[in-house]
Amino acid sequence: MAQGEKNIHAGHRERLKKRFLNGGLDGFEAHNVLELLLFFGVPQQDTNILAHRLIQRFSSLSKVLEAPYSELLEVPGMGPHTVTLLKLIPSLSRYYLKDRSSSKAMESGYEEIGSFLVRQYAGIENECVMGVFFDNGFHLQGCKVLHVGSVNSASFTLRCIADEVIMRKSSVVIIAHNHPHGLPLPSPDDLETTRRIEHFLSSCGIELAEHYIIAEHK
Repeated sequence: MAQGEKNIHAGHRERLKKRFLNGGLDGFEAHNVLELLLFFGVPQQDTNILAHRLIQRFSSLSKVLEAPYSELLEVPGMGPHTVTLLKLIPSLSRYYLKDRSSSKAMESGYEEIGSFLVRQYAGIENECVMGVFFDNGFHLQGCKVLHVGSVNSASFTLRCIADEVIMRKSSVVIIAHNHPHGLPLPSPDDLETTRRIEHFLSSCGIELAEHYIIAEHK
């Protein structure tokens, strides 16, 4: 890279960083957000071109961040270090939101919990089961992936839930699972599994408050 071109890129990077520090991401286009993030994974290249290339390939910022590792690696200019940086963002966001919510009561009811779970499933590509645990004041104790795979599979056992309930001394439990490529509608097996979990928890004096199905951010 010529010295003049290098200086132009350096100046652009500093301006974009300063714009973010002064006003956050408000007013940023998707490619600008991605470009800013890529500064930290691609120190020498023009990340504007790479950001546009990624958006063109995957159609949106969220789909870039949720794309499989192997597909991101196919994009010219992307290496293992940079792909890992992008894959970190959805997981980091989920961790931050869970940590931020951990000491709060879910005072707004089931709609707030549904929104919370949609955020937890952001970027998760495979079917998995989550448990959300509350004390008797309905304060959130934690949210954990209990099982990777279908909620109706033989490998998902009630023991997965019991261990967490005992450890946390929970009074209320919410179960969620996702349909990554389907609709947020329960199958007959889903309904039967819900009844089985509810019966088990009830026998232990624990309330199953709800069973959510998450599909395509809904």
